[in-house]
Amino acid sequence: MQHELFEQQLASFNNLWNTAIVPFFEKFLASIAHFDPRRDTIMRGIERTWTNYVQLHVSLERNILFQFKNEKLTQTQVKFINGYLADMKKSLQQDQQILRQAINDRKHALNYPLPMPTLEEQIEAHQIFPDNPAYYKPSF
Repeated sequence: MQHELFEQQLASFNNLWNTAIVPFFEKFLASIAHFDPRRDTIMRGIERTWTNYVQLHVSLERNILFQFKNEKLTQTQVKFINGYLADMKKSLQQDQQILRQAINDRKHALNYPLPMPTLEEQIEAHQIFPDNPAYYKPSF
């Protein structure tokens, strides 16, 4: 395959990656901060969205393989395409880890909304809180 045509087709795939897949994941991560992932319905929605994201990856991979299937490629071009596909798979795994971390961070933030101020912060605010957590519970 001619080098210019090969570069042009790869540029179109990179453009698709940068205009479709990357913004989708960024919006997906940003949306996690607005929902409560402790709820089952929200988690099912997150799982469905993740499935759609994986399908974007799979469809791009299929398009790349289909595009170059019948072409006569040099060894360098074959190595480059294989490396490109391996990078896509690695990116998907990293995105999965980032998503899990974002969900866990959101759950932690919802379960423990405010940390107890340190003694220095309490002194600066002129409000000393009791050490015994029983004092935080109202009793009538």
